[in-house]
Amino acid sequence: MLDQDIFLFNDTIKNNIRYANQEATDEATASLDIENELLVKQAIANLLKKDKTVIMIAHTLSVVKHADHIIVVSDGRIVEQGTHEQLLSMNGKYASMWEIDAKLNMA
Repeated sequence: MLDQDIFLFNDTIKNNIRYANQEATDEATASLDIENELLVKQAIANLLKKDKTVIMIAHTLSVVKHADHIIVVSDGRIVEQGTHEQLLSMNGKYASMWEIDAKLNMA
């Protein structure tokens, strides 16, 4: 659910994200068709160009590739963090996910 007017509750980030559905599991682009997914990705790219703090939760790595700081979470714990290039050079979880994502997009 995306509101026209942005409002944040004086609560945790998790509760602000899940306020409309306490059982929500995140991924903003999971249920979008191709055209709307592209529009969301373009909107995120535009936000990242501005002097703003943007917090994204995404499984689609191309969405977060240009972020200044990426945090990789696995089983509720931070396992890696850095820029896209730094995370690729670590050859860890992010690099593995990036490689799989690249193979899937080539198919």
